[in-house]
Amino acid sequence: MLRGMKDRPQGWRVLLSHHGASEVHHCYRLPVTPGGIYVCARCLGLYPVLLATVGFETEVWRFESEYRWLLAFALVTPAVIDWSGSMLFGAAGSNRRRTITGVLAGVGLGLAFGDYFRDSTCGYFWALMGVLAAVIVLVWWTRAGRAPQP
Repeated sequence: MLRGMKDRPQGWRVLLSHHGASEVHHCYRLPVTPGGIYVCARCLGLYPVLLATVGFETEVWRFESEYRWLLAFALVTPAVIDWSGSMLFGAAGSNRRRTITGVLAGVGLGLAFGDYFRDSTCGYFWALMGVLAAVIVLVWWTRAGRAPQP
C-alpha cells in the first residue's frame, strides 16, 4: 500500500480524493506531508472552476445567451464520457485529460448552478442534474452486474 494512501480515504481527506490505493493513478500527489496528500485530478479541475464561475457570474459579468443550457450540457459531457469510459471499459485516460475535462465540467456546472441560485426552478439545471444522476446510476449498476476481472 502506498505511504499516506489508505484503501479509502476517511474524514476530510475524502474531500480531496475519493480514490483508494488501487486508483491512485487518478490522483496527483502533493508532497506537503511526509506521505503526501492525494488529490483527485478531475475534482482538482472541477471544484475550483465551478466556484470561480459562479462567483464571476454573480459579481462581475453574466454570460447571456439563449443557448446557455446547451453550453452547460456540452461542457459537462466530456467529463461524463471520460469517467464512464474509465469505469465501464477500463479506458486508461490520463490525469491531464481528467483535469481538463474537470475544468470544462466546472464551467458548465458553474453556469447551471449560477442559474439555479438565481431561480431554483431553473428547468435545465434540474434536467442536467437528472441526466448526471441517471448516468452515474447506470454506470454503477452496469459495473455491479459484471463478474470481477482477474
